[in-house]
Amino acid sequence: MKIFIVGYMGAGKSTIGKKLAKKLNLTFIDLDEMIEEESGMSPFEIFESHGEDSFRIKEKELLNKILQLDNFVLSTGGGTACFFNNMQKMNDAGLTIYLEMNAGILSHRIKHSKIKRPLAADKNDKELTSFIIKQLDERKKFYEQAKHIIKGNYLKIDELLEIIK
Repeated sequence: MKIFIVGYMGAGKSTIGKKLAKKLNLTFIDLDEMIEEESGMSPFEIFESHGEDSFRIKEKELLNKILQLDNFVLSTGGGTACFFNNMQKMNDAGLTIYLEMNAGILSHRIKHSKIKRPLAADKNDKELTSFIIKQLDERKKFYEQAKHIIKGNYLKIDELLEIIK
């Protein structure tokens, strides 16, 4: 079984992915963590020093490696589904789940996150919310290609397990 969790940064993909993998007795993979292990740099550092294009190429390469594996839950980066033909590849390989959240909750989570988010780092509260609204609108067409769309605001892991079964 191959399960791909997609959605915007701060939607809870890693948190839900870890819980889901544990419940299903599958390996959990966090794509951003894998990128950091492979490159020795955080996504934020790659964006800062090499730019977004370099990051997206590395992300695509590692996704292609992961697609060769079996029995995992993958937490993707917020933009993974939106570049190259990554979303199509994930849909072809397994079960895709979009954790949908509104911009207000995402803005609050990102603002209070301990993780440095490259696309949000230089924005004040108002700019951040406007940025998220705009980017969610642009990315929606990719995220909504997922086989399952789940409202992530108050998601309980048992509800997700029922959907998967």
